[in-house]
Amino acid sequence: MAADRRKIQRLEEELAESETVRKKLERENKRLERDLKEAQETLDGKSADIRKEEMKAKINAEGIDHKANDRKMADQAKEIERLENELRIQKDRLSDSNRAGREGARAEVDVNTVRSQYETKIDTIRAECEKEKALIQHEMTVLREELDKAKHGRKPPASRAGALDRLSGDKEVEELKKKLAIEKESHEREMKKANKEKMETEAKGVDAIAQRDRVQKKLTAAEEENKRLTKDMEKENENKWQLEKSKLSLEKDIKDIQRQLKDSQAEGLKLKEELNATQAKMRNMDGLTRDSASALSRFENQIASTNKVHQEELSRQKNTYEAKINRLEDQIKTSRLQNSKTEESTEMIIENSRLQREIEKMKSTMEDIKDDHEREKKRIERANNQAKANLNEEELQREERRRKNQEATLPTVDPSANVSPSKSAATIDINFDKELERQRGMKLEDNVNKLRETIQQMDKKHQVEIDELKNKLQDRERVYQSEKNKWMTEQESQQTDFTSERKKLLEREKKKASELDQQAAEAAALQKRLTSADEENRRLFEQLRDATDHLEDEREEKKIDAEKNGVKIKVLQEELDEKTSDLNEAVAELKKVENALRQAEDNLKETTRSLEDTKLTLDDTVAQLNETEERLNKHILEAKKDKETLTRKLEGAQREAEMESKEKEKQIKKRQEAEKRASELDWYFLPLEDQKDNGDIASPANKLLKRMRREIQSELENIRGRHTARDTSSASDIHPRLVQALANIPDTNKEATAYQLQGLVQSLEEASYDINTRLSVALAVTENLVDPEIIRELRIITESMLDQDCVLHHLETPDAVVRLALREIDEEKASPDYQTKKRSEVLTFRDALLNRLAEGRARRMPGVPVEDIKIGILDEIYNKSDS
Repeated sequence: MAADRRKIQRLEEELAESETVRKKLERENKRLERDLKEAQETLDGKSADIRKEEMKAKINAEGIDHKANDRKMADQAKEIERLENELRIQKDRLSDSNRAGREGARAEVDVNTVRSQYETKIDTIRAECEKEKALIQHEMTVLREELDKAKHGRKPPASRAGALDRLSGDKEVEELKKKLAIEKESHEREMKKANKEKMETEAKGVDAIAQRDRVQKKLTAAEEENKRLTKDMEKENENKWQLEKSKLSLEKDIKDIQRQLKDSQAEGLKLKEELNATQAKMRNMDGLTRDSASALSRFENQIASTNKVHQEELSRQKNTYEAKINRLEDQIKTSRLQNSKTEESTEMIIENSRLQREIEKMKSTMEDIKDDHEREKKRIERANNQAKANLNEEELQREERRRKNQEATLPTVDPSANVSPSKSAATIDINFDKELERQRGMKLEDNVNKLRETIQQMDKKHQVEIDELKNKLQDRERVYQSEKNKWMTEQESQQTDFTSERKKLLEREKKKASELDQQAAEAAALQKRLTSADEENRRLFEQLRDATDHLEDEREEKKIDAEKNGVKIKVLQEELDEKTSDLNEAVAELKKVENALRQAEDNLKETTRSLEDTKLTLDDTVAQLNETEERLNKHILEAKKDKETLTRKLEGAQREAEMESKEKEKQIKKRQEAEKRASELDWYFLPLEDQKDNGDIASPANKLLKRMRREIQSELENIRGRHTARDTSSASDIHPRLVQALANIPDTNKEATAYQLQGLVQSLEEASYDINTRLSVALAVTENLVDPEIIRELRIITESMLDQDCVLHHLETPDAVVRLALREIDEEKASPDYQTKKRSEVLTFRDALLNRLAEGRARRMPGVPVEDIKIGILDEIYNKSDS
């Protein structure tokens, strides 16, 4: 009995502890709900919506004005700081809620362990009770049989021994009854105790399960919200940093462009001033030329003689070149006839193309010589005009000197002399003055020509820079429009991804709701089990009541017997009184158990109601969280738009800077070539005495011939390295084919192909390729529908040829790569198994050109395999097609 009391006290203490834990968890749950509501109110505030609408209006009204950009970026920085503060507050609250959830989880683990211990104890007690019940029932049957025998089957005692035997039998019956009563009491107490423990543990388990579910849900929601908020905060910080960086770079680029414009304007003003000054000087010189027209007639004979010498030299060179051209044409005709008759190897075709190229070079040199002659004539005319201007002043000075000399020599005149001394002095002065006038006129003419050329070059440079800036602005607008369209497509795809993720979240919430419904169903099943247990207890109570009635009947029978034996009656009466008191106590305990069951049912109803309430609150919080996610996503999309626009502007500025640097390098190269050519021309127009003294320098004609020989030699080396013949079609034959090929390009690739093809032809022209080569290369890539990325690779190779540090192999030049790819296609078609091959196995021009370009890049990039380079080019093509 004492052990049972201790067990009951221990269970009551554990029940009190679990009740305190439950109350603590409820308080934490309420606090978490309050924090969530406050967070939702702060996120859903009207002020935030108003600020976001203002930001959207600012972004829509944003133009090219950089001050508006600065204001917008400052507002965005403030908004990001405000969101960071809110996220920090929510993060602190969520950390507190996570701490409380962990404590609740620990309490839940303790409740589960207690529940498992109680269930094991109840099972053991129930098994022992069943065993004792079976033994008691067996003993009751034995006692009933013995009582029946004692009542009906036993004869009256004949002697004192028979009476003693009967008394001894009655004592055994009493002992059995006492034992039965004790066992019943112990059994009833154990049953009551087990039922009580069972009810308490079941109530604890239900409360703990409900509390665990609530805490777990809140923990998961809080963790998800924490993760999402931290991600958003990181994204906002990254966007802020990128926006600031792009802003600084754009401001720097704008300042550089403005500074360049100011410098160019200042240079233009200076050049205009210099031009005005030179124009004034020219007007003065024109006035002097009108005065010196009479002195110019003396130089016409000398100029005519020099022109005649030049004409004879030019006619001689022309005759030699025409003879070479005729000889080369005869060779071409003979080679063509031999090719048409015998169909020899490709070497004859190469020789024909070489001869044709030499003919074209000869013709171009003849035209250059004619142009030089025309320029020489113009230069001589300008020199004559300058000489006229200078001779006017010199004529006046000579007249004055002549007059003074005549006056000085008049007293010493020899009348017998044929020539007077004044006349001889005058002739000497005239010759000396003529030489001075000629030298001064040439120097002045050179200075004026140089000044005019520099002025024209500066004007052209200024105009070119203005045109380039305009073109860059147009290119920037086009790039901005294209990037905007790309961004719109990307945003649509991201919106579809967001809707799919939102659907998945809703499905997960539905699953959680179904789990809650399942838990509610389990609670209802547990309630049914409790009601069945209550019914079982009532049935046992009825059985005990029947047993007590039966015992009362037996007591009445024993009273009849006890009347005979007073001692027995008193003892039995006392035992019966004790049994009745025990039964009354058992009845009272059963009533307490019924009351506890009713309380447990009420608690279950309250828990179900609280579960429904929490479910509704969870639904509300999910909806509110979805709204906040939408708003935050809108804000993130706006920030991404700003970031992309700024990155596009930065990339455009970088591209413009690269293009400007390339253009400057090209202008420097052209300037160096022009200076070199000008130095040659200056030597050509030096006086004969100076030319004879400087014997190292060759004549311009010899220099032209040397340059022609070098160009022809390099062209021959290139032709010898190639294995295919050039297309001998003229430009008039290639042009209609090229137009038809451009019309056959699909609409999806037409714009990109035209852009890359224009760059390729321009770079070929800068690399000094003739028009037939340029058109043939363009025709090959357009007729075979080559991708724009491969054409871009050809353009890069052509541009690298302009770099003096880059030396390409003669088989890596663009025209050689194209012709070798065409040769591979011709060999593929000439193979005997070409007709039997599948379409996927046939080598196309695109694949052959791609292989050649990848091999060339691999030679320029040691350590990188050819397949990796080819895969990189194909990835660019396929990524573009996917986008």
